[in-house]
Amino acid sequence: MSRYSIKPLSERLGLRPYQRLYFEGAPLIYLNSLGPSPVGIRFLNAPEGPIDFIHLFVTSLDDLERRVPLLAKHLSPRGMLWVSWPKGRGQPHTDIDEEAVANIGLACGLSGVKDCEIDERWTGRKFVFPKKGRPRSTGFAGAPHTPAADMPGHRTERELVSAGAR
Repeated sequence: MSRYSIKPLSERLGLRPYQRLYFEGAPLIYLNSLGPSPVGIRFLNAPEGPIDFIHLFVTSLDDLERRVPLLAKHLSPRGMLWVSWPKGRGQPHTDIDEEAVANIGLACGLSGVKDCEIDERWTGRKFVFPKKGRPRSTGFAGAPHTPAADMPGHRTERELVSAGAR
């Protein structure tokens, strides 16, 4: 957890129920430090369709310039793309700085709206489509989410436990 906030990382990053999530290059410690996940989130193994929450971890300017435009194409109209890079330009492990991250986001038509310390090693910037000129919702990610209890064939936890006890 960050030294700057008592909120769980998942809350600071804006994870919400029923989002489709895609992480790329995320260190294991990040996945462990997210904290409690909102109900109904779906982790994707590959960027496909409109995605509500994308988090890209990069260590080189080349990867940043190559991956952000590709991932931005998968971002749902109201989705967010977090880009994280190692703190401190000039360190042996990165040639990325805050300005490079901001510029690539702008080049992709995104607005940088929030910065967040991910942990002691990583920092991040949140990008979204600007409200004016935002693409219209299409596909699953832009649709209202149906609570699981309203889905056909849904079984409550009590029903599942009862079925297993038989």
